[in-house]
Amino acid sequence: MTLYLVDGHALAYRSYYAFIRQPLVNSRGEETSAVFGFLNTVLGMVEKYQPRYLAVIFDSVGKTFRHEKYAEYKANRMETPDSLAAQLPLIFAALKAMNVPQFSIEGFEADDLIATLARRFESEMPVRVVSGDKDLLQLVNDRVHVIRPGRSNVLEDEISPEGVKARFGLGPEQIVDYLALRGDSSDNVPGVRGVGQKTALTLLQTYGTMDVLYENLDSVEPPAVRQKLAEGRADARLSRELVVLDSNVPFEVELPDLARGELRTPQFEHLLEELEFVRMHEQLFGEAAVTPEAGDENGAGSGINGYRVADTLDALRKLVTEFESADEFAVDVETSGLDPMRAVLAGVALSRRPGEAYYVPVRSRIDAGTASLIPAEESPGLSLEAVREALGPLFRRQRPAKIGQNIKYDAIVLDRAGMPLSGIGFDTMIASYCLDPGRKSHGLDSLALEFCGHEMIPFKALFDGRYRGEKDIRRIPLAKVTPYSCEDADYTLRLKHVFQKLLEASQVLPLFRDVEMPLEKVLTGMEMTGVKVDAAFLSSLSTRYTREIGELEERIYGLVGERFNINSTAKLREVLFDKLKLRPARKTKTGYSTDVDVLSGLAGQHEVPRLLLDYRQLVKLKSTYIDAP
Repeated sequence: MTLYLVDGHALAYRSYYAFIRQPLVNSRGEETSAVFGFLNTVLGMVEKYQPRYLAVIFDSVGKTFRHEKYAEYKANRMETPDSLAAQLPLIFAALKAMNVPQFSIEGFEADDLIATLARRFESEMPVRVVSGDKDLLQLVNDRVHVIRPGRSNVLEDEISPEGVKARFGLGPEQIVDYLALRGDSSDNVPGVRGVGQKTALTLLQTYGTMDVLYENLDSVEPPAVRQKLAEGRADARLSRELVVLDSNVPFEVELPDLARGELRTPQFEHLLEELEFVRMHEQLFGEAAVTPEAGDENGAGSGINGYRVADTLDALRKLVTEFESADEFAVDVETSGLDPMRAVLAGVALSRRPGEAYYVPVRSRIDAGTASLIPAEESPGLSLEAVREALGPLFRRQRPAKIGQNIKYDAIVLDRAGMPLSGIGFDTMIASYCLDPGRKSHGLDSLALEFCGHEMIPFKALFDGRYRGEKDIRRIPLAKVTPYSCEDADYTLRLKHVFQKLLEASQVLPLFRDVEMPLEKVLTGMEMTGVKVDAAFLSSLSTRYTREIGELEERIYGLVGERFNINSTAKLREVLFDKLKLRPARKTKTGYSTDVDVLSGLAGQHEVPRLLLDYRQLVKLKSTYIDAP
């Protein structure tokens, strides 16, 4: 058995700042980054170590005994950010709901309580301190180790006495003197002015302790360091008093008080639901079944939360009745491919409140594209005619408002299926772009992870390595498609609630509302209408350009005196600069450039560069525009 002691405030701050650029926000617009990171670390620790004894220690509110010694202690510390302060009560409540003991004592810091508990119980069992605070390294011995969270708060760096020595070049017993000499700007511990990290390390490696160092001050070299130490003697003594941990905090605690209880409690489950930590909820409390509204082998399966498949007419009509009274709902289509003008509708997912969604599968023939005596495979679901009759009127109404992620795609697919989508009110992808045009990704998976703390089901996970060719979702059983598609609709709706608040608090709301959303409707119409093309003219133009390109090639070969690969940059350099002896204008890492600016500059020296420019122009026009499908 091992006792695990977690530095609560340090972990909360670390979790908060890990998401500082892209905070997690729930559907109510509340920031939850610190809570998510904190719980993720504690749950990861429980899963990895299975601790029987576990306690989380927090700083007390207000000043401590160190402020009495030094009024400026931690004077340069910034106030706790309001968004983090608002999350601390949620962390306290979560630990209570998880039956994890938590402690704080007025007038003392968390480090002091940790030191007291470590020294009190290290003779009974090994102790592991979870913290990134270097002050706690002074506690390390054969029985007490420190576990430092790494990236994403992963617990993998356990530091023993040998680890302290390897990392700092000093033993744990020297950490206090090391910090006293160099000071600690984060806690406003003065240290010795002018003595930094390297000097403090060298001095302690030479003299062992600060006391021995000052006893032999006359022998310290160089003289400038000796003078700094002499002038900073009082600050060094004060700093040591500030950094040494008090391992005798007066509070009564017995080992049973540190035992954790069952964390899978109804209270904790409810809290995770309130926080909208869906994946965390699934991992701890399992998945509720997808509830088929009808009974066949395709409708049975597992899923999450209130995700249901509506694959009977009765279920579909019931769904429509429920959604007609909604103010808004999210819609997400599943199709046989990525091109909305060619894809076959496979199903529609709808969500009117977070955590609930329906998937309506649409039956279709899956044509393999080759002649066969075997009848074509047919996907499960309702006929398109039945779905169109039920959902068509709902989609054509201006209300409820329709929400989507890149809803232009859904609108085109549904329109082609005879169910035009009216009343489009919000596109989460467009909202994300308006709020942060520089984001690396505006995809649903990325947005759900960063703003909701939820990892979406990957599309490729549906196939389990099967169907190595074209991945047609119609071949996947409904038991797997339903949670995948419902999740898309569910988290599109959640993101809408988040982005709506962010837009209202920003200066880009008019851009989103008055420009981007109306423009999306125009672009949808343009994509569906297309551009009329004179195919016969383009075909004749392609033939003409092919002839002219060939004529240019022959003229270039004649002027150079040999046939060569005109499209090879290396060969072109050889011809222009070695054989024709033209004077190059610019050199790149791999040789002289042959781009359009260079060729334009060389055109006055020789006819070949001018012909090359004409050749490239015709090839570009032919491949990009004339012969494009």
